[in-house]
Amino acid sequence: MRLLTLGNAVALLVLGGFFAGCSSIETAHGTSGKYSSFRLVHSEAELDANNEKVRDSIVQTFESNGLTQAGTDAELVVAYLIIRQDHAATQMERTYFGRGRDANEILKEAHKRGVIKKSGTHDLDVGAILIDVLDTETDKLVYREFAKRDLLPELSQEDRNALIEAAVAEALSAFFR
Repeated sequence: MRLLTLGNAVALLVLGGFFAGCSSIETAHGTSGKYSSFRLVHSEAELDANNEKVRDSIVQTFESNGLTQAGTDAELVVAYLIIRQDHAATQMERTYFGRGRDANEILKEAHKRGVIKKSGTHDLDVGAILIDVLDTETDKLVYREFAKRDLLPELSQEDRNALIEAAVAEALSAFFR
């Protein structure tokens, strides 16, 4: 399901406190310390401008922190999930999230905490990126974090790219401490 066009995709970076304290969703707060290489989840899907920027930002963040992008022999695999939420619905794009993890549970929890439990009359139009880092040897989740942003469809592509970069950096910052 294609849910982000860059107009809505600044949203691409959303759902802050939604996962904190949720017992049904696995979390992990490991660091990059013992690792030297990574790769991104592979997909045959054509990249749109937002996904291309997300992937470039992830690669740039890992490489600037001393990890090398590798092929199938990489020590880490990096996946991401994009969530978009408005006052009525919560949607996800999982093309680059891979399989075998709890994407549907994440979506349900985001919807419950964002749409169902929200009160007030303000408009809700947010996007989030959730980034998972997995150890390829153990197949265990090493790190999971997200960053959210309000969706601002009037932004230029340059401004959207800056928001995407900032959200990726925010989501990965604790991994590189």
